[in-house]
Amino acid sequence: MKNLKTYIIAGTIIAVAAIVAMIYFVAFRIPKTSDMQTNQDTNNSEIGGMYHNNTELGYELQIDDEDFVYPKIEQQGLSTNYYVPSKNPDGTKMYSTILVISAIPNETANLKPDRFLTEIGKNNYYTFSSVWLAGCDNDEMCALTERINESLKKSFKPYSLTESPTVLTFEDKSNGYGFKYPVELEANYFTEGMENYTSGISLPKDIEDKGFGLGHDLGKVLKVQYCTLKGDCGPTTVNYSVATGEMDITEKDLLKLPLAKSFTKTRLGTQSFMYDYSEGAEGEGINYHFIPVAPGKIVIVAHRYINEQVVTSYQKTPNFTKYEKQLENVTLLMESINTFPSFNEIK
Repeated sequence: MKNLKTYIIAGTIIAVAAIVAMIYFVAFRIPKTSDMQTNQDTNNSEIGGMYHNNTELGYELQIDDEDFVYPKIEQQGLSTNYYVPSKNPDGTKMYSTILVISAIPNETANLKPDRFLTEIGKNNYYTFSSVWLAGCDNDEMCALTERINESLKKSFKPYSLTESPTVLTFEDKSNGYGFKYPVELEANYFTEGMENYTSGISLPKDIEDKGFGLGHDLGKVLKVQYCTLKGDCGPTTVNYSVATGEMDITEKDLLKLPLAKSFTKTRLGTQSFMYDYSEGAEGEGINYHFIPVAPGKIVIVAHRYINEQVVTSYQKTPNFTKYEKQLENVTLLMESINTFPSFNEIK
């Protein structure tokens, strides 16, 4: 009987130990679902490196490098820019581009790989390339860029998208604003004949004289002959285009400009407003929108258009986006504008 009690006690101890071991294994050795989800898009600030899953374009990558610390990601349509902190000559902090991945629609991809442009993968909609940055700031940054590109060749994994992308994201981390826009506005610089594409948009003289400019061109280009009112013709037509820029100016000072006498104040969405101004004739022109987004900051959205109701030769042009649809797309872009801390504001 005494031996039986001993066996029972020993068995109980072993069972309890096994349960404790199992609890430890489940709690500490098996990754939690929440942890795995958190790490789907992470920067490792202690040892360097980054995992990024670009769900908009369809790829993931893992960069393991002790010097790849605190990277910042900027999505500019079909290009994804990766930055790391560095220093200006005076010792102040800046961000330097270390890697650019470009997505080129498969139906128009015309890559000519060289030492600055290398194809790294393909999914069901895009061909991806890494862009070698020849203008790196110093030998240390150049060496890091080379290591990152070598790591990219091993870790880059494109995957199929379930549906055709219709909207892309644009971010300007230097000036602290971004927006969404229809994919048809992504002028393809890799398509033959589009290498020198520009939106054809300039600012009114009042605005240019204050030192402001437009920095981002988006446009839908058709391989259809275009002729100016003077009779000058070219092989392509800019169906419509959009250019954006940022003004460090208060709304009060904006309204002091002579041009402001011609502004029309209109609603934008349910809680915002903007100031509109237009130039044009004979069914072609530019609509300018000045949108206050924060105290002392105004985003300019300029829309160059062709109105097929006036320029009737475009009414039967295949794939031509009609003027009313242009206005709808530009409005959706403007309503999606958001602001965030710029690189200059990140400590």
